[in-house]
Amino acid sequence: MLELSDAAVDRLYSELYANKKFVDHVASMETLAGRQLGGFPRACDLYVICRATNPGLVVETGVASGLSSAYILQALEENSTGRLYSVDLPNADTEELLGKVLTKLPEGRSSGWAVPEWLRGRWELRIGKSSDVLPGLLKSLGQIDVFLHDSEHSFENMMFEFELAWPALLQGGFLFSDDVGLPSTKGAFYAFAAKVGRRPEKIFSGYGAIRK
Repeated sequence: MLELSDAAVDRLYSELYANKKFVDHVASMETLAGRQLGGFPRACDLYVICRATNPGLVVETGVASGLSSAYILQALEENSTGRLYSVDLPNADTEELLGKVLTKLPEGRSSGWAVPEWLRGRWELRIGKSSDVLPGLLKSLGQIDVFLHDSEHSFENMMFEFELAWPALLQGGFLFSDDVGLPSTKGAFYAFAAKVGRRPEKIFSGYGAIRK
């Protein structure tokens, strides 16, 4: 999907894990939260993808504590270019893990609280429902390189976001979605991939990607 050798991909993962400042920050945020931060299941993949593709504009829906945001922003910082625009409706979504429903934000924390201060210069957070915020945001940005869905995982919301983001994606850009296999999605990710005639990539832990 990235058109990189396995060795090149491994080097980017190694680069990330060698960044003691960033790795220690994530660990300290999880200590403060008292648990793993909810959100995108393999945020390290987002770092590798954004390092490899050197995006100028990235848009994500669903922020929670900001784990995925932090990994994207660290990649943009390493690239010395790019901005991330995030949309979140705090605690509107929940995760079910081993029969327990957990709110994605720890009590008393606000959206993106775990994003380190040294990365916030490349970041803009907008609070509200994606259906309200995303149309105006994408219109103002024009074209984007990466879109990541991790907000409400319903068929209707996912198709709304995909259909809005796809025309804004540059050729060769990526559309990512978390939790593509949840029953609530009713196969939205795969239905959209079929609609635009692209082969969906099912990647680790239930998230998927489509390249334009």
